[in-house]
Amino acid sequence: MTQNEFMAYELDCIRQAAGRPQASVRPVECSGGIRSRTFVLEGAEGGSFIKCLDAGYHNPPHFYLTLEHEAAGYRLFAPLDDGLAAVPQVHFFQSFPGPQGQELQVLGMTNLETLGSVRAARDVYLDPAVPLERKEAIANLCGRTMARLVSANFQASLDRAAGVAALRDQTSAVFNHPQRQSILSAVENHEALPWAYQNKFIGEMNVLLPHWLELAGRQATPETRAKLDRAGRVLTSHKLLEALSPAQSSDRIIFSPHDRHDGNTLLILDGDEVQQLFEVDMEFWGLETLGRLVGRYAAIQYTTAHNNPLFRPSKTLGTHLMCLLGTFLYHFIRGEKADSPEAVLRAVSVGLAGFHAAIFRLYVAALFPPGAAASVDDALDLLHTPDTFLGLAADYAESRPDDEAEVVLETVGQVWLALRPLAELAAGLLGG
Repeated sequence: MTQNEFMAYELDCIRQAAGRPQASVRPVECSGGIRSRTFVLEGAEGGSFIKCLDAGYHNPPHFYLTLEHEAAGYRLFAPLDDGLAAVPQVHFFQSFPGPQGQELQVLGMTNLETLGSVRAARDVYLDPAVPLERKEAIANLCGRTMARLVSANFQASLDRAAGVAALRDQTSAVFNHPQRQSILSAVENHEALPWAYQNKFIGEMNVLLPHWLELAGRQATPETRAKLDRAGRVLTSHKLLEALSPAQSSDRIIFSPHDRHDGNTLLILDGDEVQQLFEVDMEFWGLETLGRLVGRYAAIQYTTAHNNPLFRPSKTLGTHLMCLLGTFLYHFIRGEKADSPEAVLRAVSVGLAGFHAAIFRLYVAALFPPGAAASVDDALDLLHTPDTFLGLAADYAESRPDDEAEVVLETVGQVWLALRPLAELAAGLLGG
């Protein structure tokens, strides 16, 4: 298809999926993302926000499509809705197969812009005009929402049988795909692969990580390749892999949308007040551990604070981001009842987050080889001090009232001692 033919075809598919052949559809400003294109279908009660994703039209045939999984994710995590935190509702989903194995996926969902002013939590954090106290209140809310997302009560509210069946179908779709080897070879698809924890087929540490190390080193300087070797020595160690596996780490396995970060949390604002919080972009979810979930979340804020060139003339914003990460982690550990056994589990996950954040930074190094040096340095920093995130939570706790912070500080201290042998193992494997 030509560009114009494809655009006309896409609009026709959107109208078919919505069941409204005459509906008005308009592109969203800056709608041409790396993975998808976005539109608004006009209609009653705000219409629908629409994402489109294709294989074989704009993208290569081995581009792994995820919108069906995103629709399933919104349905699975719908019980999150408590009036304040929620996920968008799915209005429609349809897949349109092409004549030569192409596919166009169309997903329609709640149009959040009709609910109020919409801002990503990240945009608020990076706005120097917003007072730190207001940012801390949002980090508090985000931390407590994440704690609820991983809580036993919330997890029990999910349709786990449907979730496991969806994951089984997604795994089968990868293994039975005619372009299977191309899908697995394309590093940009790796984030979408199911079963995030270790298994012999698509395990992150035992299957994908060695591939990332090799990719990141192809264009790297000898110095960066030496650093990659050191990181690989730690993270491909059988001892560390076993220590981080769900059977050994006391790090609970949960259903999680595993690309949680502060850009995927959208706030509905009325002036300065948060009216609702929506978790969006659910295309990547599955069974994983709390440590990996928190590690990936923390890695993004941590590296933004350290590496963003906008912060170099003034360290204030970078310092604020680290404070906000500590705020988030403190309220994540504390949740609604700081003295519950679940707080200990959440603190363990924060203790393991440094290792998972380092793994994520090596994925970024493979995904963007020209910037590999900075990503590898971040990974090594995190491996040298894997308790960084526990420290940030403890630092924030020191600023809280004693009656509130005491239990969190005690829990963090216990986890610190329990995880010390793992930190010493990593230090020994890093060597000089």
